[in-house]
Amino acid sequence: MARLLLNALFLAKPDLLVLASQKLTSFVLTALRLRFQVAFAIQSYSIEEAL
Repeated sequence: MARLLLNALFLAKPDLLVLASQKLTSFVLTALRLRFQVAFAIQSYSIEEAL
């Protein structure tokens, strides 16, 4: 019964699944971009301190 309900939800709302997937992908990419920006800023600061 629960499986039928889950299947019905997934089949009835494919747009919501796509939207959720896109939002998750966007969040992950934003987090990675920020992480690399912070890493680059720290590296740049370390190079300036070494000079």
